[in-house]
Amino acid sequence: MFTALRRVYIGSISGEAFEVSRQTIESVQILRFIAALIVVLDHCTFVGKMIAARSNTPFHFPMFPGRLGVDIFFIISGFIMVYISSDGGRWTITPAAFFQNRWIRIAPIYLVATILYVALYFLAGNFERWSLLQYLTSALFIPYFDEVTKLPFPILGQGWTLCFEMFFYSIFAIALNLPRRASLVFLCVVFFSLVLVGLIWNFVSGSVFVLTPMPTRADFIVPRFWLHSIILEFLAGILLAMLREHIMARHQLWSFAFPISVCLAIIVAYILQANLTDDYLKPFPSLIRFSCALSVVAICVLTTSKNRSAWLQNMLVFLGGCSYSLYLFHPHVIFLMDSLWKRLGALADIKAFVVVGTLLSILVSVAVYLSLETRMIRLFNTMRPKIAKASQAYAAEASKTLSSHQLASPPEG
Repeated sequence: MFTALRRVYIGSISGEAFEVSRQTIESVQILRFIAALIVVLDHCTFVGKMIAARSNTPFHFPMFPGRLGVDIFFIISGFIMVYISSDGGRWTITPAAFFQNRWIRIAPIYLVATILYVALYFLAGNFERWSLLQYLTSALFIPYFDEVTKLPFPILGQGWTLCFEMFFYSIFAIALNLPRRASLVFLCVVFFSLVLVGLIWNFVSGSVFVLTPMPTRADFIVPRFWLHSIILEFLAGILLAMLREHIMARHQLWSFAFPISVCLAIIVAYILQANLTDDYLKPFPSLIRFSCALSVVAICVLTTSKNRSAWLQNMLVFLGGCSYSLYLFHPHVIFLMDSLWKRLGALADIKAFVVVGTLLSILVSVAVYLSLETRMIRLFNTMRPKIAKASQAYAAEASKTLSSHQLASPPEG
């Protein structure tokens, strides 16, 4: 069953006609699911604490650092962009086709998730939660300082990571205009320069811009968002892709029986450590978190797994395919469950909120992935040749009209 479902994923995403077809790295797919799961657990736990505080009920549940999941996602993203866009030391895709692919993969389902999230607020009678400018900036992946949450996030909160993703895709698309070696140097120079400007900005302004905990309103200016050092995680993924190519060109990847088991052990060790301290977002603990994320991604991309037929692995690879839907749609589940727990009051078990919310989020993500996400990607990929043909026809007609006007115009003087 899960083998067939995996074919759905591989055929609809990895094997797009507009990108080089590459073998799916199963351990990376599983790691994507784990990263999304950490984020879901973090958000469920956060809302669970709020529910407990409202009812003056004790709430004892492990803390899951969602930023670890984001770090893993960003490093994987940097790796995947090189992995699917190059072969044999050269780029295999044009900048325009690359950006179109990324937009199709990211934007349509994100916009649907945002619309449905707004609809939940409307159904609850809250029609003035966001301004018109917030709707526009959310659709364009531009951060906006929300006066309610005091965070520079779009309407769908976790969309802040997509603001970084689309920024990265834009820079990467520019780099594709250069030969591959030159483009990689270009990416390194650009990202380190952006971070350096951010550090100088922090020094001159006398305040350090942070994503979390909450920045003050005076600290937030849109360009400053993209100068955060978190963008170096994309670069780390790019360097891992280069290292993998170097190893494969000279040797074979190390065949490893249980890469995911080792990754889980590292992640669990970090989560246990993070639960012992409250400063895991400060500089040194953040470096530990980044090291954890880099380590687990490196294990997955620099080794090859021996176990390829186990049903559990097939299921986890499939859930890795659903990870984007899980990431986008779990707030909708949490919103509805929060409303339900308010009605149930003392009858509802607070700890069950986290468990039930996580399981329901996974089930919803599977349904969304199969019924909506993959179909939307296929639809937009089918439309691409027609749009390109119409654009060419429009350009030819415009050129023809311009030429006729120039011929009809009397010479000056």
